[in-house]
Amino acid sequence: MRIRKHGSYSYQLTRLGLMNCYLVEDENSLILVDANLPGSADSILSAARDIGKPIEKILITHAHSDHVGSVDELVKALPNVELIVSERSAAYMRGDFSLPAEDNGSVKESNFPKLSSVPTQIGKPGDKIGPMMMVSSAGHTRDHVSWFDERDQTLYCGDSWQSAGGVAVMGDTRWRFPLPALVTWDKNVSLQSAANTLDLNPQRLCSGHGKVVENAYPIMQAAFERAKRKLG
Repeated sequence: MRIRKHGSYSYQLTRLGLMNCYLVEDENSLILVDANLPGSADSILSAARDIGKPIEKILITHAHSDHVGSVDELVKALPNVELIVSERSAAYMRGDFSLPAEDNGSVKESNFPKLSSVPTQIGKPGDKIGPMMMVSSAGHTRDHVSWFDERDQTLYCGDSWQSAGGVAVMGDTRWRFPLPALVTWDKNVSLQSAANTLDLNPQRLCSGHGKVVENAYPIMQAAFERAKRKLG
């Protein structure tokens, strides 16, 4: 797993050249944003040891397997870790798809593995977890949230935006990396979520797939305008 530091707080951990999760420094501990593919726990724990701080919190953007794949391994290795997810992600993680929702999306949601780990906290948009704020960003999936570090205006966006193949609102297909857009549940909801996250004025974009984007706001704004022409 490749490790790259960005800014003062963030470490990007990349597996197979494309799958990202992030370690974020918070005073004397680390926050993990997403848990990558199954089998990533040893590499994540090794990265934390190299940084020299313990992982005390795991924040999840959405419950797709490439974002929660190593949750059970990590919770087993870190019995005191806090696992913080949205209400709908928690339901998906326990195999419960009964929460009411309008089925107005163009793609049926799938790829949600059942986990044994039980979240320690159910978050809702606006909640603060250390320096991180939960932000609603549904569209790619119904359960999707992002996490915003207010210290340096870094947006950990999961799959609500992508940078692989070019910065794009999720649902606006980039043909150099089309898969996430092709399996996005509701592109119009995704577009509205992108508008909401732009209101935060993000200066760094940390996506689930692709490179970290610095000075991100104008690049994201241009990508939003492109998506609005195509999807709006």
